[in-house]
Amino acid sequence: MNFVKTKFLWIYFIGMMPFTTSLSSADDYDYGGWGKPFPSEIRSCELREGKTMIDLSSTVDTWNEMADESGINHYTAYILRPIFSTSPDLARNIVWYGNWSLKSEEPTIDLLTDNDKGLAELINSVLACNSAIHYWGWKVFDGVDLSNKKKRMITISECGMESDWDNLRGKLTSKSDDDLLRANKALVEFLKDKSPFEQNASQFWANTGFLGSDIDNAPDFLWLREYESVKAYEDQNRESTEQGFWTFWVKTFQPVVDCHTSQAFNALRIRQASYD
Repeated sequence: MNFVKTKFLWIYFIGMMPFTTSLSSADDYDYGGWGKPFPSEIRSCELREGKTMIDLSSTVDTWNEMADESGINHYTAYILRPIFSTSPDLARNIVWYGNWSLKSEEPTIDLLTDNDKGLAELINSVLACNSAIHYWGWKVFDGVDLSNKKKRMITISECGMESDWDNLRGKLTSKSDDDLLRANKALVEFLKDKSPFEQNASQFWANTGFLGSDIDNAPDFLWLREYESVKAYEDQNRESTEQGFWTFWVKTFQPVVDCHTSQAFNALRIRQASYD
């Protein structure tokens, strides 16, 4: 399936950092055990006819200057370009991914979309975006620190909750976010005594920005993994197999979620929030 049609994200960030998790924080009860969320946006775009990555890079430089002048200090943004994908025009496809702190959400969105500021109009001069979806994101764990690296590799899979026929009740029952949360916590425990698992993980649930008819055809979430490089991606897959990760996955996650083959992207951070 094409990434631009998706509605949810599950993001994994890979690297070299002591393993931590947001699932065990003491103040997460207001969020059902998931931890404090962070707002995000995903824009599925393509370069306009006649425009190149050089044009986009120059435009982003100007956009960043304008964002500084507008006081957008709590916004981090990435440009994703497909490496392996089902998209029909890989050379022109661009995914814009941004996130910001929970407390700065309203002013950040207002500043980014205020026509008087000209930020949206500037980006629209080089990118034609066919969707802009707002998400709530939750971190599952942090396994790598890429804060000082602008480039990384990201893979994204579409996932859905599994359903089973309940013979006793005579109805179809689906797994819930509680089942997913239990699997997430089991994953954290599983990785504690393993060698560095160079991933960070977050889950993203679509909030606003798409039609109701789209929801019926959408996956429940996406699983996105971020790696330091393609080599790190290959090394992680090999090490995961050696450490029994895939056996754990089949036992713990496969009964809960069904995830499709990943699409892979080169990602470039084009703006970093002051709180990062």
